[in-house]
Amino acid sequence: MNIVWMSLLALAFQQTSAQKWKTNNFTICASPLPPMAECQPGSDPEGFTGHDIEQVRYVTRLMGWTSANYSIVCLAAFDDIINDLTATDGGMCDIAAAGITRSMERERMGIQFTYPTYRASLGVMVRANVREGSHWGFLRPLHWSVWIATPLTALTVALMVFVIESIACHGFVHRADWVQGLKNATWDSFISLVNFGHFEVHSTAARFVVMGYGFLVLIIINTYVANLAAFLTITQVDTSATQIEDLYGEGVATVAVYEEQLKSQGITPVIVEQDGRAQEALLESLRTKRYKAVLMDEPWVTHTVSSGLNCDLQALSDTLVHFDYAFGLPRRAPQDFVDQLSKILLQMQEDLVSEELVERFIRFPSSGCPKDNEISDTRAVKFHQVLGLWVILAGCIAFAFIILVGNLFRHIPGAINARALEGRSFRQGLSMGRMNPIPTRYTPKASAQLRKSSCQCKDLRLQLSEVYEAVSSLAAEVQRMGGPVVPICASVAVEPNSQRSVPTGSPLAPFDGSSSPACSPTMDTSNAASVADVAHVRNENGHSVG
Repeated sequence: MNIVWMSLLALAFQQTSAQKWKTNNFTICASPLPPMAECQPGSDPEGFTGHDIEQVRYVTRLMGWTSANYSIVCLAAFDDIINDLTATDGGMCDIAAAGITRSMERERMGIQFTYPTYRASLGVMVRANVREGSHWGFLRPLHWSVWIATPLTALTVALMVFVIESIACHGFVHRADWVQGLKNATWDSFISLVNFGHFEVHSTAARFVVMGYGFLVLIIINTYVANLAAFLTITQVDTSATQIEDLYGEGVATVAVYEEQLKSQGITPVIVEQDGRAQEALLESLRTKRYKAVLMDEPWVTHTVSSGLNCDLQALSDTLVHFDYAFGLPRRAPQDFVDQLSKILLQMQEDLVSEELVERFIRFPSSGCPKDNEISDTRAVKFHQVLGLWVILAGCIAFAFIILVGNLFRHIPGAINARALEGRSFRQGLSMGRMNPIPTRYTPKASAQLRKSSCQCKDLRLQLSEVYEAVSSLAAEVQRMGGPVVPICASVAVEPNSQRSVPTGSPLAPFDGSSSPACSPTMDTSNAASVADVAHVRNENGHSVG
């Protein structure tokens, strides 16, 4: 029974305290922390603005307060607000609206927090320098790994094309073609990279290699051109750090409330006191390279680097340690008053009023300072990003070798027969068994040999044709003179081992000594008439036998 009465008395006392709290003249404390609170100590409160200050003003209107019920005071240092809220003998501040971070440590110190006013994170501010133009800036669109891989690929493709074209078109690689043939293939390979020429190949296998290489060159050239335009037309900015990993083991500065959270992520910061010059001291230390980065509230970092006065500073796109801002109240504030503020803040969030304040004060347009636009050496095209092109090329080379090996196996029986029947080497037999050897740009010696053999064959055919015409003319002359004629073979024999022969019965048909399948009329040698006798008779008649 006593417990019930004690509970009722406590509830009545709490309601009386809350009612008294609501009717008193409240002091709302703020401290300069743009864009959450923008104020100057001793200045007119009507000129105070910022996300938290406008938010608390909206709350007071919903609670029915007038300017007579509260006043806003600007304290020079943020630590002054924390010390006031945690004072055991009661401080001046009844509500603190200055971008106060909620933390268990501050709650243990006696500060009460409302429903969050804004979800924030820890921003990273670094030094930034506008990059001057370089005479070698045209190399930056591609990573060094791509620059190395591309010429090595050109050399490899030149070798592949030379070997495959030689074997496919001649059946072997001529020993004297290695220097000149590789020189021609290498030249064509490199001028393809600058879109100034192309390979001249005739075999199917080599065409597959060239097709894969051409696709690789096409993608690399277009990627380079697209990236080069961005690098040359957009202002480049160098920063002291480009990612969170660059901060490990480096000197970075922050405030005490974030120390433990940063240590848990492997970053050991230098703690800066939040006095009246804390923000200016952080910027000065960063500019003088005392710290590699400053880790502070992301809204303040974004606001600072977006100012036209701080173009030498940049904020990384990555952030750390997410946390909530909230209104802070001293320990003496009744819980129902804290709950009432929280309900109003929640209602503002649902009514999108909080979102409007965020758009107005935090997500403001950036200044005209040059930005990196995320184009730096880390954005150059790296080899692993275009590795698929080399995979395609390797597939084309493999397919080309399959075609080449298939053709070689198809002509091996002919090479074996040529070696057994005609005493030729296996390589010569394989070459002779190829399908119509073709002169190529990359096999000058083999092509010259092919042309020489072709010319020799034509000369032999021409000589044989002239001999046949002479014999036929002489036989006709003898027959005209009335001499006896017997048929003799009109074919002209060619050496037994020669591959150069023509159809039987023609002026160039070979003679095997066994028969005379195609013959022409001539004189009868059994009557002792010879070619010399015929010539003698013709001379007596005044004719020239030539």
